[in-house]
Amino acid sequence: MSPLHRLRLGVALALLTDCGKPAPQQPTPEAQPAESLPPIKPIIDSVRHPPPRVIIPADTTPTPPPPPPLIRAALPVRLAMTGDINLGTSTQPKGVPADSGRSTFSKVDSLLVGDLVVGNFEGMFADSGVSKKCGVPDTAGVAFRADSGRAPAPDTTKKKAPKRICYAFATPSYLAPRLKEAGFTHLNLANNHANDFGHEARVQSDSILHSLPITTYGPLGQIAIDTLRQGDRATIVGLLGFTTYPWAYDLLDLEAGIPVVNAFEGKGRVKGSELPTGRTLMTWHSGPYDQLPSAHETLRQHAAQQKLVPRAGIWECYWTDPGMVPDPAKWKTQLFLPVE
Repeated sequence: MSPLHRLRLGVALALLTDCGKPAPQQPTPEAQPAESLPPIKPIIDSVRHPPPRVIIPADTTPTPPPPPPLIRAALPVRLAMTGDINLGTSTQPKGVPADSGRSTFSKVDSLLVGDLVVGNFEGMFADSGVSKKCGVPDTAGVAFRADSGRAPAPDTTKKKAPKRICYAFATPSYLAPRLKEAGFTHLNLANNHANDFGHEARVQSDSILHSLPITTYGPLGQIAIDTLRQGDRATIVGLLGFTTYPWAYDLLDLEAGIPVVNAFEGKGRVKGSELPTGRTLMTWHSGPYDQLPSAHETLRQHAAQQKLVPRAGIWECYWTDPGMVPDPAKWKTQLFLPVE
């Protein structure tokens, strides 16, 4: 065997010998103290996000309505007007209707139709209280004859005076809706029964009617003014109640004027004033005064035909003294209607 072969054989035997030996054991690593690691940040924090979406709500402000068209003509108005109304009173025996007043207007409700339905409410609403109107106490809510003419002790030496009859009305408040159901839009409170149970009851009655709602007028400071409009036509209607009591407009408090040349300062109830200036329609009426309403209507119709709108009521100027000219056919009256 050559020396080279012996060398290769020795190396191979050595390798086989090493393969048969067990692998040397590695030394056990000593425990090391735990190192403080930096906190792990969530991945989401390291991601750049777009800004959140901001939702702006739509503008909820209502669009203002367009302005009304210019008024070019008067609007015809239908009025339904009644006289005294009393729904019932608890101060009289059987004074309150048994059916809560539901049939009160059954025979006339077809007539209570119009742009304005107006009545004179004779009374006030009261479920309690005492009235001293007739000189003796009348109690609301209790059937009680309200006549102050209760006969005194007989006096044979004097002639008996006629018995004075006086009534104080107290309408139960639960009857109030019957007025609205009948179609009333306006009620006058200037009359001799609106104050039967005093100021507080009158104010309460006014509040009840307004809650229905029904417009009231008559007491001082209460003038009903309504504008009725349709397209470019409109009419302003004013309602004013009169009576002879201090809490309402005075029936006799009217304004009358006499033309003067120079300015007049006035004194006491006599005052100086001027008629308003501006465009005015004028016409003449010849004849008795009870025909003036027809002349008023003719003047208003002419204004409507010319598409003119009244800005005030008609005033009259009387050129004839009936004491000097007794024949009504010769009386001359001048009528003026301010317009725009």
